[in-house]
Amino acid sequence: MISPSIVDRYHLDLQVTLLPTTRQAQWKMQLLFPGSMVNDGESFSAERFYQNQLHQSQLIPQHPVTRQSLRQHCRALPALAQSNPEHFRQTLASLVTGLQRLIRLVEGAALLDYHGLVLQLCRLSTLVTEPKSRKQLMLARHLVLFHYHQALLNVQLKGLRREEKHRFKRGFRFIRRYAERLGVTLERQDESGRERLMARLSLSQKLIERPYQLIRKPMGGPIWQEQAILGFSAAVAMAFATAIAFATQQAFGNFSTPFFFSLVLSYIFKDRIKEVGRHQLVDLFHSRFHQHHYRFYQRSHFLVEVKDTFFQRAGKRMAHLSSTVLAKLPTAERNRIAATWYYRRRYRQRPSASETPNLFIENLTLNLSPQLRLLPSRSDTILQYEDKQIRKYRVEQISSLYLAIESRNNQETALSTYRLDVSRQGIHRIQPIAT
Repeated sequence: MISPSIVDRYHLDLQVTLLPTTRQAQWKMQLLFPGSMVNDGESFSAERFYQNQLHQSQLIPQHPVTRQSLRQHCRALPALAQSNPEHFRQTLASLVTGLQRLIRLVEGAALLDYHGLVLQLCRLSTLVTEPKSRKQLMLARHLVLFHYHQALLNVQLKGLRREEKHRFKRGFRFIRRYAERLGVTLERQDESGRERLMARLSLSQKLIERPYQLIRKPMGGPIWQEQAILGFSAAVAMAFATAIAFATQQAFGNFSTPFFFSLVLSYIFKDRIKEVGRHQLVDLFHSRFHQHHYRFYQRSHFLVEVKDTFFQRAGKRMAHLSSTVLAKLPTAERNRIAATWYYRRRYRQRPSASETPNLFIENLTLNLSPQLRLLPSRSDTILQYEDKQIRKYRVEQISSLYLAIESRNNQETALSTYRLDVSRQGIHRIQPIAT
């Protein structure tokens, strides 16, 4: 259901996959930090967590993509352009994204096996007369030719066997001449031209994939509940100050010195009680209920409802909350843990009425740069004797973070634990820990 991966030096990606048969799902993340990465409470605030989070969601076809299924899409498109424009757009999106995915996976001269399928898609624009559908096919032609050309260049860059070079170069030259004859731009010679080309291709990709794009609509959060908590904290603080004032007034009178000092001190403590009560009660509320509420729509059709919350724990409260995860760590590592990020996300998916059900894919990218930059910069230079040469290597001294993910899909529950080797230079690797 959920799998973590490294995006780049400072970003951790969590990919969630919901099957069409899933009705309710939930996953919880605990990210355990050592004391060297904990600056203060503000560095682990919910506001900063959500500011450093990037969210992307999309739909992809559930059935596996094969060359045979893509050929069937090509044969069906001309008729669909006249009879069912909506189904035409969805089939074209499946064809283009599926072909791009297969091209990225193929290596070596086997890439030439997709030569005929690419040409079949490119010729579709001559078989369709409806203006909008024909324009979409021309955008798809440009996208596919560009990505196929890039894949061919990548294969040549990696190298080919001698017996494959002649056939491969002949196919490569044919694609370049074919694109030139169609007026399709595959390359630009200057930097600004390459930037414009990539911007045009990115826009074309969004237009083609529109049937699988989702609209995220924020719903009303627990605003009234939070305001009630704030009002309750203010009422308790005001009652404390009033009670102190009445007691002092009764004992010493209205205009006495003790009454003056008690009034000043009671109002000072009133403000502190209100602030502490507000933070503690709101944090307790978020730990039990949701903090944000979203709904995802495909065009106007409601698909998935999502609720999530984040809070942090330290000290004894952290040890109680993360006891299951901490028990799996060595004693030395367990004593280093000083704080925990706790993030929970719940899903409710509506049954799909489509004949071709899709997978709901969600990517949450966490920016760990603020925490990693709190680590001291420590590195050593070592020498090694390799291949009759002395080589010099710079080795960073790493620290460890621990990631625990508990997922529940319908009635099935799973727990996975990972260790992240990190330094001030970024995330080095992520390794699963046997449960």
